Amino acid sequence: MSRYLHAKKPDPTDVLASDLSDDLRNQIRSISVFPPLSPQWVALADRLQRICAIALMEQHLPGAERNAGVTIWEVDKLAVRFMIEEARLAVSMRSLSEYWQCVENIQANPAQLEAAAGPLHMTPAELKAKMEQFESSLGLLLECVIQHVEALQTLDMASFLGHVKNCLHFVLQHPEHLAGYTVVDKAQPVVVLLYVYDLFSHIEELRNDREIMGMLVDHDILPLMGAFVQQHQARLKDPFKQVALQAMAMIADHELFDPAEHFKTVDQKRPFALLKDLCDQFVGAHPDLRASLAPLSALCAQLRTQV
Repeated sequence: MSRYLHAKKPDPTDVLASDLSDDLRNQIRSISVFPPLSPQWVALADRLQRICAIALMEQHLPGAERNAGVTIWEVDKLAVRFMIEEARLAVSMRSLSEYWQCVENIQANPAQLEAAAGPLHMTPAELKAKMEQFESSLGLLLECVIQHVEALQTLDMASFLGHVKNCLHFVLQHPEHLAGYTVVDKAQPVVVLLYVYDLFSHIEELRNDREIMGMLVDHDILPLMGAFVQQHQARLKDPFKQVALQAMAMIADHELFDPAEHFKTVDQKRPFALLKDLCDQFVGAHPDLRASLAPLSALCAQLRTQV
């Protein structure tokens, strides 16, 4: 009996941490696919904002840096770990893709926004802000997750790259769309550039690089990325332009890369060739980038001779 009387009391800090961890897991477990602009979807947008804030905070904790050979279960990133353990990655990707289809539908028929706002007791402006909240929260949460190879290994790559294509293609067709964002950096057409960078940072670990390279060709990912960066240089901040250039350079440097497969028309080659000037600007300002951007610079120079 005495051993129970003298047992060490739980540390209140540990109890609080456990409660917060359980709450975070439950919040992540609740992520599902709801019809965009429905009441359930609005509630999900609010939960995602909180989950994303935690995931972004955990990115900056000591020991959270990317280290080769270190698994997600060995670092203090609970939000990312719970996303994988609760199998929420595929669900989140589907939810984001369905949301983006809604964005395209509203672009084609703006009256849909006002029609959806009424039943939610929101103004169209308030609903538009909620859409941006959903897009940025879920988009950045997914970016935190797919920085890790364990997440990429579970990803439906065809759906993933299909979403990247849809976002870039839409904004190239409707360049004014980006002007409607409060924070352009968090818009999906910008964040998908980070997705491709994350993917190719782990391409050798995934061991299905031949399949992935084939999907890039099928979805015209490289020409679309180049055209997007060229079209929106003025809107993109330097860190995003740099990540996009490095992602494209990693693709161009892959042993299976064949320019003729990726660039079939002059219309695809022309905007991409113009990126040579942007590469030169970055190398001039940051000489340490010369080696990593060299494959892209060489590709741009090659395409310039063909347009």
